Amino acid sequence: MYAQEIHTEDDRYGKDYFVRKAGEVVAHQRCRFRVYPQGRADRLLAQCGFHFQRATEDRLLRRYVRRQTVSALG
Repeated sequence: MYAQEIHTEDDRYGKDYFVRKAGEVVAHQRCRFRVYPQGRADRLLAQCGFHFQRATEDRLLRRYVRRQTVSALG
């Protein structure tokens, strides 16, 4: 059996994924995530060379693209 559990805590959340066989956990994966306000996320991405390109109509997904840099060596 496959199962997921989601845990939230302030600006973070975690997801645990389990595979169980005969009631015993045979595989487990934990992923931890941090949630940022949109303005802060945009600033962090800009510092890494990304800029916002577009969002889906429902605004659930956003696309960022890395800026191209020009090499002095051509």
